[in-house]
Amino acid sequence: MGRLGSPGALPAWLIAAATVAAMLACCRPAGWAQQAGPEKHVTLEVGGDLLELTTTAQTVGEALAGWGFQLGRYDRLFPPAEALVTDGAYITYEPRPKLPAGEKVPLPFATTFELDEALPVGARCLVQEGRPGWAQLVGDAYEVLEEPQECAISVGSGGEPTGTGYWSGCPVLTMSATAYYPGPEDLGAGATGYAASGIKAHYGVVAVDPTVIPLGTMLYIEGYGSAVAGDVGGALKGNKIDLCFDDYPAAVRFGRHTVAVYVLE
Repeated sequence: MGRLGSPGALPAWLIAAATVAAMLACCRPAGWAQQAGPEKHVTLEVGGDLLELTTTAQTVGEALAGWGFQLGRYDRLFPPAEALVTDGAYITYEPRPKLPAGEKVPLPFATTFELDEALPVGARCLVQEGRPGWAQLVGDAYEVLEEPQECAISVGSGGEPTGTGYWSGCPVLTMSATAYYPGPEDLGAGATGYAASGIKAHYGVVAVDPTVIPLGTMLYIEGYGSAVAGDVGGALKGNKIDLCFDDYPAAVRFGRHTVAVYVLE
């Protein structure tokens, strides 16, 4: 994970993008008004660097354009361009350099996790193996030669741990846990129901500080059960974790607890 540095430490292409954004802001005509909401603070991970930015854009794609980035067809962007931007959002953008004509580029596959009550807690089962796709530059555009195949993994959620040795060998973190409901009652009118990683928020999806627990990490949380680190939050720094609940009253009742978080993988 990258970290914030001085402007001189940033790549030339990133400085150029910031310059474009500044030029666009200076050249707006009098009376110009963006059709957007209130200002939101966003963390943008791009090219290994972390940038703390602000935007009034409504969607991730609009925010990226406002910062001077031109989203290419095969660039990687999470959450997707059409997702709504919320205050404290964490956006990952990986631009793909343009290749010489005829050269192939791999297309990464996505990995999805589904809880399975038929499997014991912590068990993992590969449902479908992931396979990268391939694209080739033809003229000014990429032509997909082979679509990537999604990797699907089932994670056990049935039963409870069977003793102190159940999690032997797993790293364990002592964390301050809060709860959230992915609807407007908790997150406001901009709630989309989706986590920062692009997956649908539901019980078992938790928000973390990705510098402590990377997104996609499988966890077992004391008093909550099996979970996947699939969301982030602006207030989540260090050993803090936010647990998703499927109804608002349950999230409110949970309050705040200190819990043991077992890092499975």
